[in-house]
Amino acid sequence: MENNVEQITQKLNIIDLAIRVPNATAVSSRRVDGDARVFKAVNAAFCNTRVFAPFHAMRRRMERLILSKGTRLCGGFAVPDECLAEVLERIKESQANFDLDRKVLINSWPTPVDEWVAQHPTEAVEIRSIAPDAAAIGAGLSFEIRLYKAVSQAESLNEFGIRDGLAGQVSGLAYQIASEVATEARDFWRSRKEAGRAEQSARVGLNRWLGKIKSLLFIDPRLSRAVKLLEDGINALPASGMIEGNDFITLSGLISILSDPNTVLNEPVINIGKKVEVVPTVTPVPPVAVARKRVVGW
Repeated sequence: MENNVEQITQKLNIIDLAIRVPNATAVSSRRVDGDARVFKAVNAAFCNTRVFAPFHAMRRRMERLILSKGTRLCGGFAVPDECLAEVLERIKESQANFDLDRKVLINSWPTPVDEWVAQHPTEAVEIRSIAPDAAAIGAGLSFEIRLYKAVSQAESLNEFGIRDGLAGQVSGLAYQIASEVATEARDFWRSRKEAGRAEQSARVGLNRWLGKIKSLLFIDPRLSRAVKLLEDGINALPASGMIEGNDFITLSGLISILSDPNTVLNEPVINIGKKVEVVPTVTPVPPVAVARKRVVGW
């Protein structure tokens, strides 16, 4: 990698997102010999798993938010300086909503347990014996965020014969970024590729990936290939209405390219959606053969 590790890491901030959500099950006193909806092996559910679904959804949203501007690094998420304030502000707003939902759940406890017992009355004793109290639920629900700056330790590690772990991770960041985009592209396309048409949400996805890669372009110049692909693809698609016909074929080809990180980073950039006038090569014809005739090009 041509870029220096320290030059790259100076522009990156490591976000440690710690959203903890309790498990809706606890160790049971017996194995699966009761209601199968309650018992799972040696565990039993003390409430409906949907009780904690909003908190799990919040964690997934926060991960998507950070990854829209950054990438994974050092067990957390790396976000460049220029995007940090925006990401932290949006996380702060979500954290406030998380805390509000947490308070509502704690204040309503043990209602979810009572509702579960009502649905499974034959297992009431078992359910109540393993159900935690409101204090335990509150302690198990938390939304914390910590911010770090990573520093390379290459010099101090040389004498031990140990490679600098940060340098190793940074050297593979370009491929990792391309892989993250590829995963999103495949997931996005899975439910659309057979439809023969796509909504404008496709452009929204393309713009999201473009913003992510542009913000991390300083990591590796090869990422400029993906930027060009995305910009050409977005410009080639209609700005309103359904994407269908030849436009859908263009979109399909673009998604196919983006779905392979090796192609994005290592193959020549393909002009997408740009019409290039091709001038045919005409083999000279003896004057006698074309006398009194008009040659029409195509």
